[in-house]
Amino acid sequence: MLGLGVGVGRTTLHFAPLVREYVGADLSPAMIEACRARFSGQSWPHVGFRICDARSMPEFEDGSFDFVLFSLSIF
Repeated sequence: MLGLGVGVGRTTLHFAPLVREYVGADLSPAMIEACRARFSGQSWPHVGFRICDARSMPEFEDGSFDFVLFSLSIF
């Protein structure tokens, strides 16, 4: 699963336990660091976080993910 715009990992908490691999991606380095800190104590070796621009993602090959979630939360 690819979670685009992962922010601080609101959706990670719900989806990561249900999937074989979870990649949280966000354009903001601060958000990725927040996710890494938040989930560092979890025993989820299949979870990772990457800085990524959703408009162009050459680091991922076509067909890399079965499910992509782009969640927007405006406070």
